[in-house]
Amino acid sequence: MAPLRWTVNRDNQNDKRTYGSILRPDGSAFGPSRFGDSIELPWKNDLPQVSCIPGNILYTLDFRWSNDHKGPRWWFQNVRARSACELHSANIPGQLRGCMAPGFGRMAMMAIDGFEPQDGVTNSRQALQQFMTECGLPDFLSLTTEAAVNAFVAAHSELCVIEMQVNDIPGLAAAPIAA
Repeated sequence: MAPLRWTVNRDNQNDKRTYGSILRPDGSAFGPSRFGDSIELPWKNDLPQVSCIPGNILYTLDFRWSNDHKGPRWWFQNVRARSACELHSANIPGQLRGCMAPGFGRMAMMAIDGFEPQDGVTNSRQALQQFMTECGLPDFLSLTTEAAVNAFVAAHSELCVIEMQVNDIPGLAAAPIAA
């Protein structure tokens, strides 16, 4: 069975954040349907923890344990010069360190968790839960230890790898933003 192939089409970027649209891998006659939004850091010359992941690349994502989040997450594989790019919930870029977060809407200038107001996405936890469900992992929150995640992956390897095509519109990340 081929892995599910999701798509993120980045469509708006400034010096603080990168927005994209997440498309489902449903292959309808009209093309993939829209799932929601994504938020990332801006492009900053591919610097780890301060830049969005490089675009115009098909990534493999593996399902595994995250020590930072104390739970299972999708991990982007083979991101050049990076080792911990995850897909996890976050509403604003200040909550990200080179990772990507899903959401169900965009909102300008949110102030949360002691961060300065900044653009963000809404309902990120719900979007992550829905994303996991659509990938076949509706009970991922019940996997509360690394051992449980490893056992799940061993028993359900067909569910534990997806692909994500990350596309930049022409010129979006081509011109480096000063760090």
